[in-house]
Amino acid sequence: MEFLSQTTAGAPRQSQRDAAWAALFATLAAGASAVVITGGTNAVRGLLAIGVAALLLAMIDRDPVKGVLATFAFLTMLGLTRRLLIPAVGWTSNDPLVLVGPAIAATLVVRQFVVERRALAPDQLSGLVCAVFALVVLEAFNPRNSSIVVGLAGIIFLGAPMLWFFVAREQLRADAVAKLLWLVLGAATCVAAYGLVQAWSGLPSWDAQWLNLVQYNTVSNNSGMVATFGSFASSAEFSVYVGAGVVVAVGMALSGRPIALAPLLVLLPALFQSSNRTAVVLTIAAIGTMAVLRSVPARAIPVALAMILVATVFVAPAFSALFQAGARSTSNERLSYQLSGFGQPIDGERSTVALHWSMFTDGIRRGISDPFGAGSGSSGRASALFGGEGSSRAASTEVDISNAFVALGLVGGLLYLALIFTAFRDAARNFVRRRDGPSLVIIGLLMATAGGWLSGGHYATAPLVWLILGVTAAWARPNRSFS
Repeated sequence: MEFLSQTTAGAPRQSQRDAAWAALFATLAAGASAVVITGGTNAVRGLLAIGVAALLLAMIDRDPVKGVLATFAFLTMLGLTRRLLIPAVGWTSNDPLVLVGPAIAATLVVRQFVVERRALAPDQLSGLVCAVFALVVLEAFNPRNSSIVVGLAGIIFLGAPMLWFFVAREQLRADAVAKLLWLVLGAATCVAAYGLVQAWSGLPSWDAQWLNLVQYNTVSNNSGMVATFGSFASSAEFSVYVGAGVVVAVGMALSGRPIALAPLLVLLPALFQSSNRTAVVLTIAAIGTMAVLRSVPARAIPVALAMILVATVFVAPAFSALFQAGARSTSNERLSYQLSGFGQPIDGERSTVALHWSMFTDGIRRGISDPFGAGSGSSGRASALFGGEGSSRAASTEVDISNAFVALGLVGGLLYLALIFTAFRDAARNFVRRRDGPSLVIIGLLMATAGGWLSGGHYATAPLVWLILGVTAAWARPNRSFS
């Protein structure tokens, strides 16, 4: 079994070696540059980043499946790895370890489209991804970015995860997709267990030390609790990744693998105690959609989904009192926080629905009124890390669609909407044609991560989303057989 396809027949062996050495040199140069950028004060982290990148590239060259899966496992543990290094080498927000994932993806993309000269945009979804990526790069030089460093960081946070789309589209086969899904389920279970330890036993010393150093806002609104963040650098990414694990478990069970339900004993408690109601709602919606897709004929799917939506609108108010009673009766503050929000979703003191809706619509309006955008680094981690005091989250709307309108302008926002529509259309067509477990789970994952595909700073979930989008594009092409 192979993950990476062989180069074209008759290609000289020496050219492959030259490409591998060039890719390795580029990665090492990127790591060395990171050390220089940090002023030489973080050489240990820089050298570690170089070593990890070189090791992963060597694994990819020797056994591509294991190498790429190891890269994603590393991305899942990246936040925790950075925190464990604090006692030995201190802390920096500009950590060269963050560049490992982008370096691996860029190396593989260069190999595909420069060395092997493959077609860059052979289908509609690929064309839209290329267009959005090009705008991300172009907007990095928008003078409205607070600095050129912020703009270039925007490419790393927004653009780099998109490179995994092209890797998956050209290289990922169905057997490797299945392995990836099992990896996501296993990693999500471990992350969820670690999150439960944080919630029930308190933060380990390295997590508490990191929290004090960065003063990260993990305190939920109107409560004094610290939201769990597991192995990640963000409580939001923790909840999305755990939700993705729930979706994979249920999707596999619906496809004839009931053993996959066992991790739900850990995943569900972690998800409900994550203090992120959006992730809970999206996960439930994804599970409901997968159940409908699996149980009804293709022609009846739209009607079934519409009936569920209507029933939800009318039934949800009946559960309001039940949620509120549950919130009052439980002594678990995280569960009480979740239930009170579900019980009174339009109450500004107990739920942030109205606030998020206001931020979303404001972002759309800003994109319309400012059609040239505010720059790739204006909304997200790039602004937070390099934008200076007072700019950390000022421009973020916390939803990728409205963030796209803010950062990339009217054209970028509309292109991104078209990308989302095309992705769901192709994913639905793939399932109707294939009717297998991976195509079902992909639809669920796209729903569970909705609103966060273009989330800068989500070092594991963002690459995962773009990788499954690449699989979606590959399977949608009738002349390609990746089964």
